[in-house]
Order: sequence, then structure tokens, then C-alpha cells
Amino acid sequence: MKEIFSGQKVTTKEIKEFTEALSLYGCNSMTFITTSTFTDRA
Repeated sequence: MKEIFSGQKVTTKEIKEFTEALSLYGCNSMTFITTSTFTDRA
């Protein structure tokens, strides 16, 4: 999984890939904590 450093924009695709990766390990819910800036589409 890609590590995203502070100050970078997080895309919708990256959020989707992150949540899909968690679901593969049986995580049905999560808390998403970030210091990154979301793009306009996210």
C-alpha cells in the first residue's frame, strides 16, 4: 500500500484503494485519520 506523506493531495482513487485493501482483511468499518489535503473530487 502506498504511503502518503503530509502535504500531499489524496485522490478519490487512493481512498477507494485503501478501503478495499482493508475489506480484504475483514475490516468492515474504519476510522480514517489524515493530515493530508483532499482533492476537490475526493
